[in-house]
Amino acid sequence: MLKECKVDIFLTFLAVFPVVFSLYYDFTYSNDYYWLQRSGSLMVLFGVMLDFYQNQFVKIESSSKVRFMGQAAITGSTLPPVRKQIQVFSIALAIVGTFIWGYGDIPFK
Repeated sequence: MLKECKVDIFLTFLAVFPVVFSLYYDFTYSNDYYWLQRSGSLMVLFGVMLDFYQNQFVKIESSSKVRFMGQAAITGSTLPPVRKQIQVFSIALAIVGTFIWGYGDIPFK
């Protein structure tokens, strides 16, 4: 399972690490740049990339069954359980990243 999810793990790391680092940086050092807010955009970017990768995986795995990109994700018939969880997680990354991107400066004002 770990071998087939290398790209997923890497994209998740790229989405979460900047947020954790910038949160630490913003609380530790006083500045007016609000790196947490900026890192929210990276979380959205990598969350969308992860979702796109999942849709490509579904398209490749069941190319004869899928008529539209992401159709298997909606029906859930051909997607393995791990891929379903990763797809939900990628959408959650995009939603949380958007929230951080929009409101990430408020705790520091």
